[in-house]
Amino acid sequence: MNWLDDFSIKFTCSECRGEGAKLVRDLKADGHVTCPHCGHTANLDEAGRKMLAIAEEEIARFSRSLK
Repeated sequence: MNWLDDFSIKFTCSECRGEGAKLVRDLKADGHVTCPHCGHTANLDEAGRKMLAIAEEEIARFSRSLK
């Protein structure tokens, strides 16, 4: 786990256009978001998982450069 896990990702529901948020740690754990307004669930696809992994690597690289 890293500090990125404590960040919240905001999302817009593809069904009702309502807005919601989910912690990165929870998104990584269960792989989906559920709209708090209408209950629609969207799964994190492979591209989304890769984007999270790239973001984590970039943050780790930046953190190492500060030392």
